[in-house]
Amino acid sequence: MRGARPAAIMETHLVRRGIVYIRQSTKGQVLVNTGSTEYQRGQAGFLLSWGWPEAQVEVIDQDLGLSGTSAEHRSGYQRMLDAIEKGVAGIICVADVMRGGRDALEWYRLLDLCLVFDVLVAVDGRVYDPKDPSDLLTARLLATLGEHDNSTRRKTLMDGRATLARRGQTVTFPPGGYLRKEDGSWIKDPEPAAQAAIETVFREFLRQRSCAKTVRALKALGVELPTRRGNMPLTWSTAGVKRIYHLLTNPAYRGDYVFRRRVADRRCGKNAKGQIKSRPATPDEIITKPNHHEPYVDAQTWEEIQAIMKLNGPGENRRNLCPGAALLQGFIYCGMHWDRSMAALGKPKRRDGGQSHRYQCVGDYFSGGEACRCVSGRLDTPVVEAALARLSIPRLETIRAAVKAARADRTAEQRRREIELFRARRDADDLERRYLGVDDENLDAKRRLEKKFNEALKNVKRLEQAARLPAKPPAEIAAVIEELTVLCRDLRALFYAPTTTNVDRKQLLRLLIARVRVIEKTAEMVRAEIHWADGGEPTVVSIIRERYAGTVVYRLADEGLSAEAIAARLNAAGFPTKTGVPWSVDIVKQRLARRRRRTRRQSKA
Repeated sequence: MRGARPAAIMETHLVRRGIVYIRQSTKGQVLVNTGSTEYQRGQAGFLLSWGWPEAQVEVIDQDLGLSGTSAEHRSGYQRMLDAIEKGVAGIICVADVMRGGRDALEWYRLLDLCLVFDVLVAVDGRVYDPKDPSDLLTARLLATLGEHDNSTRRKTLMDGRATLARRGQTVTFPPGGYLRKEDGSWIKDPEPAAQAAIETVFREFLRQRSCAKTVRALKALGVELPTRRGNMPLTWSTAGVKRIYHLLTNPAYRGDYVFRRRVADRRCGKNAKGQIKSRPATPDEIITKPNHHEPYVDAQTWEEIQAIMKLNGPGENRRNLCPGAALLQGFIYCGMHWDRSMAALGKPKRRDGGQSHRYQCVGDYFSGGEACRCVSGRLDTPVVEAALARLSIPRLETIRAAVKAARADRTAEQRRREIELFRARRDADDLERRYLGVDDENLDAKRRLEKKFNEALKNVKRLEQAARLPAKPPAEIAAVIEELTVLCRDLRALFYAPTTTNVDRKQLLRLLIARVRVIEKTAEMVRAEIHWADGGEPTVVSIIRERYAGTVVYRLADEGLSAEAIAARLNAAGFPTKTGVPWSVDIVKQRLARRRRRTRRQSKA
């Protein structure tokens, strides 16, 4: 690197600092491509041979492992710009133009800054003076050509990967639970514990029907998820909601190889690392190879899982499930105000401890008009009755299939626990051998191994207790089938059973109903349309308003009817009470007494 000093270097440059900027795009390149890093560091030899004292040469290596697609996230690059603006830098050295950045515009800004503050730029020993129009043009052309070359190489690489993917060849590493062979094909991970863990995720989700609940169930079972980076050794990690979501929506687990599920899009901006953000790929951009490898779930189960995921997530017509008693929350709309979504509001608790709810539309309130009147939560009852009327009683074969699937799940869970126990015992035996093989004089290593060995023994004991789960005898299975058959004969009782949660009820309704649309609200009644999910003819249901029932009580009393006759007539006509219980003599008398008190107050006023 020794050579004569270029004519562009003046004494005014030598009295200032010489800066060598180095960069590698990824951490992997820093670890593997050590020769490139050393070559970039060697640029300092040019500065020493041109007359810069060693104390005035500064190597900025803060950006090793950072992408060059943006400058904002690179602290070393910003430090170099700061040195230029403060007038302490005399020359900037890089091994090639792309080390400064892969964006030509960033390079142009750097050259403009060097032009203003009289700073030279050296690219692999070739000095450019931004004040010289020819040098400035050459430096800009180098940046433009470098960016073009980088874009061309990236496009060629992506086109090649896409071509291989269309042929059915894998160009990406498989997710957890699979292993990539030398010929590029995918097979299930040969580790039985890894297969059992993935199977447990799908099995528990079908049981819990929620990512968060699945995570809690997996933690309760002590299930960890497998991860294998390329062909590296298998590692285990605790389940999280995001990990479970990505696992359940990854089509690789149904046996399909999908390439380019997400694509980089400059319109999305850049992330904190300066990389271009990605967006979900359009159907035209996705490349799919069906039946590429052995699946973990069949197509029918996969579709069921995706339907549950879509049902749980917020959308245009429905909201997230919640444990409240408002069964129509999220898919009831006001047809009189632009099909606006109606909010579910809970009423104050009654003295008997019960609590009711209502649905409200704001109407024209925010535009200076009147608010839309509320709809009683009693609308849930006719909607549920209409939904149950559309359900058919499952056949005995269906019940037997469900019980058989439950038994298979139980067997699979027992197998998973046995595999976990085998793996835990193997790890404990390995730690014991290592502990016994350590010299007694190496106390630190012995203490560390002893601690790990004790933790492994606790894990073995926990798994041994879990593995003692007894299997159901055939007689008990037959009793379960009989019980399910009886329950399915009365779907209404099953729907309102104490063991059926509000979330279960809402999920069933959302499978059957697309939306409930309130089409009429009068002083006497509320009418609504049920739009079915299968596209069937809408069903109209109605409820009588509670206030109107009170009006009828007063009218019948004025006609001279007794409390007993009023209660009988209201119950026969299906008029509601606030608490939902049938009309009685006491309730009628309470209503009449309330009117008398109100009349006395008005007369005194």
